[in-house]
Amino acid sequence: MRYMCPKCNGTDLYIEIGGIIGAVYHCKNCDYIGSFIIEAEEDMIKKLKEKNELGYESKNDS
Repeated sequence: MRYMCPKCNGTDLYIEIGGIIGAVYHCKNCDYIGSFIIEAEEDMIKKLKEKNELGYESKNDS
């Protein structure tokens, strides 16, 4: 199980702040900072990255 950025699907995350109430993660690829991240298996990460390369856009992209 690995952590994945919800914004860019990157897996290069580190904990910015952590404590009793939870952690805040920072993505090195897109500079996303937040507590929401995706926990994914390697095959799911691969599929999401393939979809991203095919040009699928998220609903938040404008």
